[in-house]
Amino acid sequence: MNDFSIIKIGFLNRFYLTYDDTEIDSSENCLIIELMGKNECSRIKFKNISMLKIKSLNSMHQMVIASCDIRFQQLENINFKIMEMEEDAISFYCESFEFI
Repeated sequence: MNDFSIIKIGFLNRFYLTYDDTEIDSSENCLIIELMGKNECSRIKFKNISMLKIKSLNSMHQMVIASCDIRFQQLENINFKIMEMEEDAISFYCESFEFI
């Protein structure tokens, strides 16, 4: 059974994909999710995402973004499973994430 930990709760403001050049001839794809909370805006950057599934994105519903550490599965460039817990609106795998 997977144990998910909540990363952030808020209303979706925007999300977008980017490509960051990390080294010569190397880049990583990134997903940025921006959530609005009480008097604050939080941006989370997820690096090297894969298996992105979008079911429904609605800024009117509060999103609960959570992560599950799956490093023990020893998958290449995949350390976390990320999902939206309330509506199952979005899910994907990533190598790492950080608040920016």
